[in-house]
Amino acid sequence: MKHNAQQLEIINALGKDIIVAASAGAGKTTVLISRLMKRIQQDHLSVDQICAMTFTKKAAAEMKKRLAIQLNVAYQQEHSPFLYSQLQQLETAQISTIHSFCLSIISEFGYLIGFDSARANNLLGDDAQRLLSQQAIDQVFEVYYRKSDKTFIELSQWFSASPLNIKEFQSAILRLYTTSQIHLDSSQYLDNLLVPYLASSFEQLPESYQETYRHYQTIMVEKYLYLLEVAENAFLDETENQVEAVYAQL
Repeated sequence: MKHNAQQLEIINALGKDIIVAASAGAGKTTVLISRLMKRIQQDHLSVDQICAMTFTKKAAAEMKKRLAIQLNVAYQQEHSPFLYSQLQQLETAQISTIHSFCLSIISEFGYLIGFDSARANNLLGDDAQRLLSQQAIDQVFEVYYRKSDKTFIELSQWFSASPLNIKEFQSAILRLYTTSQIHLDSSQYLDNLLVPYLASSFEQLPESYQETYRHYQTIMVEKYLYLLEVAENAFLDETENQVEAVYAQL
């Protein structure tokens, strides 16, 4: 893949901390892999000295897969014993989710703070976590239904007219909870979600909301102007064709 000037600057930046901000699909992972390959090939940096973290298991697996492909391509070209050893070590490289990395630290060095590393193996799995979350929300719903809480019942009716069908309502709450947990202050995040509903005028909305709305308006105006231009050109083309057809009959 051919990199642009900005990407090359990132790949070649050494000896300092850098932060890269780019939208989804901009090629951040590709640039990161190229950056790692440069260190491995030119500086003989071993993969067991690399710590690359991401948010999901899928993304971590994809990152490791891409690095394996690039290492294999480089080895086929150079037949370097060092590159071959890196391919062999890649499965044990610390390319993982943030949670997995933290767990490995606890497992290996927990004894330094008096923590029994064996307990790290007893952490909740995804299935157990989902089960406990469902049990907790079932208990909360039972309490509110028993109290015949008016606000709660009215809110549930937005999701289903049947009081027995609470699946969508519960799913919405669990999704909201899960989303809130990725924010540093989850309570503040949830409070901020209420702001638009409490404002009685556009001016009372936070500036970020107003800016988003104005940006959306600009996009829509540009879209409509473009569609208007397309329609106008189509009309002119059709009119021209009709005029030519009339002249052809004269």
